[in-house]
Amino acid sequence: AKKGESYMSKSQLNHFRTILNEWKTELSQDIDRTVHTMQDEATIFADPNDRATQESDMSLEMLQNVWIGLIAVLWMGYFVLEGFDFGVGVLLPVVAKTEAERRTVLTALGPVWDGNEVWLLVAGGATFAAFPEWYATLFSGFYLPLFLILVALIVRGVAFEYRSKHGDSQWRARWDQLIVVGSFLPALLWGVAFANLVRGVEVSPLEGGGFIYTGGFFALLHPFALLGGLVTLSLFMTHGAIFVSLKTDGELRYR
Repeated sequence: AKKGESYMSKSQLNHFRTILNEWKTELSQDIDRTVHTMQDEATIFADPNDRATQESDMSLEMLQNVWIGLIAVLWMGYFVLEGFDFGVGVLLPVVAKTEAERRTVLTALGPVWDGNEVWLLVAGGATFAAFPEWYATLFSGFYLPLFLILVALIVRGVAFEYRSKHGDSQWRARWDQLIVVGSFLPALLWGVAFANLVRGVEVSPLEGGGFIYTGGFFALLHPFALLGGLVTLSLFMTHGAIFVSLKTDGELRYR
């Protein structure tokens, strides 16, 4: 444009102003729609019946079922594989009358008894990892029975190792007695513990979350629990007798 000449005519300026006003109006409308949408989304809560929530609940439930199944397999493996150890220990003075027979029976257990206890460690670790509140409530409520089981297992393991350290007959007789006691107590108390789990025990909620056992030791020794203990004891003794019959021969096998 020349000096002093207008860049746009009046009609052009009005047309350009109209376009700018239309853009301004559209932008204002877009801003209003965005604000209203954000406000609506802030007031809408997640629907518990929507697909994502249902899939999350199903995944958690499936995971819990998988862990329960795994823990059940581990405990069954422990009782099946360690059960005949307990049974052989309880039956030791019955099936083995002489030192040679006792040595034969214990030699048959030698390669397997300590490895079988690994199942107990893995089962306890899996319970702690998957269900810590269940683990805490179980071990605090059944503290004394589980402590007795632990002591019996330690004494039993020491007896297996130290029995043959000395050739004296009295020395070996004392360790044989400890093997019997260390096998009898877990075989009985495991049945008592699991019978109480099946029947249910008295627990109270804690303020910070979780539960605590409110009964005492003798509250666990009701008739149903004692029956469960006798059942596991009988089962393990039967299992042990079968193991001895499979691993020995002659008079010891038929006894």
